[in-house]
Amino acid sequence: MPIPLKYIISDSEKVSPSVLRDLIEYAIRYFKDEIHQYYNYKDGILEIQVDLPYIYVFGDIHGDFDTLKNILTRIRFDDIVRSSLIIFLGDYIDRGPKQIESITLVLYLLQEYPDRVILLRGNHEPPKWLPVYPHDFPGVLRVNFGREGDEIYRYFMELFQLMPHIAYIRNGLVFLHGGVPVNVLDINEMGWKNRDAFIQILWNDPIDEDGFYPSCRGVGYLFGTDIARRFLEYNGFKGLVRGHEPVDGYRVSQNGCTLTLFTRLGPPYWNSKAGVYRYSVERVFNGFKEEDIILYP
Repeated sequence: MPIPLKYIISDSEKVSPSVLRDLIEYAIRYFKDEIHQYYNYKDGILEIQVDLPYIYVFGDIHGDFDTLKNILTRIRFDDIVRSSLIIFLGDYIDRGPKQIESITLVLYLLQEYPDRVILLRGNHEPPKWLPVYPHDFPGVLRVNFGREGDEIYRYFMELFQLMPHIAYIRNGLVFLHGGVPVNVLDINEMGWKNRDAFIQILWNDPIDEDGFYPSCRGVGYLFGTDIARRFLEYNGFKGLVRGHEPVDGYRVSQNGCTLTLFTRLGPPYWNSKAGVYRYSVERVFNGFKEEDIILYP
């Protein structure tokens, strides 16, 4: 029997270095081997074959453990996980007050529900060759665990390199952290080996006009509605669900084809709401609807 959420929350709040290391080692084994029992997974691209009625999608967490635990409690996670897939869009760490607790919680969820929980990679789960700023997570580990924190961070970096950066349901939705590449159409050509496409998936942002422009982030692009539409149509997808940008819970853009989620509160963003998307797999998809968004508080 999986551990109930209330105990996962409690254990996450007081995790020891050894327990955290065990969770990371399990996740590494999972992404190397066990994941293939549940999904078609190759080169960072995850195909989901859904036989469950619902999918719950979480945006950026950025160390906001309190909001994460409160939302999971509010949606009655222990009950809904029996009939739902849970997808996280990345950025579990950096900036927030409880980064260790946040990533520990999602790692516990993966361990307890390996066929129900999907952890995607955000730009704050960086490749070794492209550091992200600010990236205060190594310092947080060091403050909490001393020298062991450096070793644990090396384990985390090994884990980050194995995590998927894009997931999709054939003829359904596509899930990623940032955005679609401006120069590649075929999703099968967007794996780790295509570094340019991979980085754009982690870093790109949508705009409500056509074309594309260099991003003010210093990495990636702003991609237009025409690029999003072309990508969706070429691959047979109905919509794009992504995170990466601070919004008041959610934002629908690009003439309705793109949904942005943000699932944390507080500084440095000061957004008023955190949002989770509830997707009904069995219902005919007819756009992103307000009634399918769960807002907190």
